[in-house]
Amino acid sequence: MQSGAPIDEFNCVRKHLSMIKGGRLVQDLNCDGCALVMSDVISNDLSVISSGCTYNDNTTVSDAMNIITKYSLGKNYQKSYHTSKTWFEYKGNTTKQIKNQEQNHCN
Repeated sequence: MQSGAPIDEFNCVRKHLSMIKGGRLVQDLNCDGCALVMSDVISNDLSVISSGCTYNDNTTVSDAMNIITKYSLGKNYQKSYHTSKTWFEYKGNTTKQIKNQEQNHCN
């Protein structure tokens, strides 16, 4: 976070260093799943909330590497840390999204 990168770029890198972020938490489920998500993100973008543990990632390892280069983070990065597959390489994954735009759920 000290790099000055915006949160979306920070999360992109985190997703590609993590084994669960970017939808990987549920990628190998052999059953239907349901995630109940409470958003603290203004856009309510499910791929950003908690780095999208249960939602597909539309960024690539190349995107993450470009961000690492942009902020000179390479000295802290070992190539073996990144995950090898992107969300779209896992066949049979589908995502259904239910949105409720009510803003006062907890009031």
